[in-house]
Amino acid sequence: MEVIFYAPLGRGIEKYKVGGAEMGCRRTLGIYEDAGFKVYCVEKAVNLGSRWRYALSFARTYASLVAKMLAHPRAVVHIVGFYDKIIDIELLLVRTAHALGRKVVYEIRNGSMIEVYDKRDDAYRHKQLEIFRLADGVLCQGECFVDFIKEKLGRDTFYYPNFIDDEFIRTLKPRNIDGEIRLVYFGRVAPSKNVDQVIRATALLRRSYPGARLDIIGGVDPEYKTLLDRAVEESGLPADAIRYHGPQSLEYIVGVLHAAHFFVFPTAYEGHSNALTEAMACGAVPVASDVGFNASIIGDKSLVIDSLDAKDYAGRMAEILQSGQINTLSASVQNRIISHYTRSLVAPRLTAYIRSMQK
Repeated sequence: MEVIFYAPLGRGIEKYKVGGAEMGCRRTLGIYEDAGFKVYCVEKAVNLGSRWRYALSFARTYASLVAKMLAHPRAVVHIVGFYDKIIDIELLLVRTAHALGRKVVYEIRNGSMIEVYDKRDDAYRHKQLEIFRLADGVLCQGECFVDFIKEKLGRDTFYYPNFIDDEFIRTLKPRNIDGEIRLVYFGRVAPSKNVDQVIRATALLRRSYPGARLDIIGGVDPEYKTLLDRAVEESGLPADAIRYHGPQSLEYIVGVLHAAHFFVFPTAYEGHSNALTEAMACGAVPVASDVGFNASIIGDKSLVIDSLDAKDYAGRMAEILQSGQINTLSASVQNRIISHYTRSLVAPRLTAYIRSMQK
């Protein structure tokens, strides 16, 4: 079984810029390799700010993709798509694969496909639907995408959510609320994640729970770090109430998550967050914004906040602590992941689907 995999894998970019899209694609690559597939990777062209540099990068990428399609005529072409501003590029890729008679699978990444479709003009909508029509298979990161394409085109697609490695699942430790209350944010530390609001929420929670402290794990843009330092200063957090861990290994992150009471996630832009899935698997109770697929992944409306305001996140955490339900919720969110979002559930279904595409 051969697959040509066009995707962002995060090769050659700074660690702090590697986000959920790259990590999710690396996991897909791992599924293919573990299944014994021969995978020919083509790194998605990256826009580094210069139009001409991007055009040159894409030209090289496109040439590499075509060369691989010609060299491996039986390979299924898996294109990871981000639509919106690059819809023309992705339509070109799908049309090329289709013209060469290759089986092509288009994967919809991020959580804004329907929103973008609704706000754009008829020309854009035509292009998006043409991609879905031409593709032999469509992978949907969110269940709402499955319903959307069924309604628009009457065709079936494949629900392919992000997932966690089964090694994340361990026996939960009780979360004690009499002493230290541990909050955690991990992943890409960037403005779109509103980590400054996590800092402010920690400060607000400390008014009722002086033992509240925050762990931030992940690479951070130095420019954004200045803004975070300002948020710490303005909120009056003492130095021992916040700790930056930087990028860390999986084992290290799991250790922090299994001791955390809450995963605080006021993100403004999201698809299926790897960090959210991983935090829940370790029993860290999420308090997350209502964007992307957060609400459908969590499956509990009481843990989803319809705002990006720190006081709403602090208030919800205080309510949970006061109710005495922290350990019940911890077990509930872990069970949600076990029953829906583990590699052992998702991987066999994906490989079977891709195998069905081969000529």
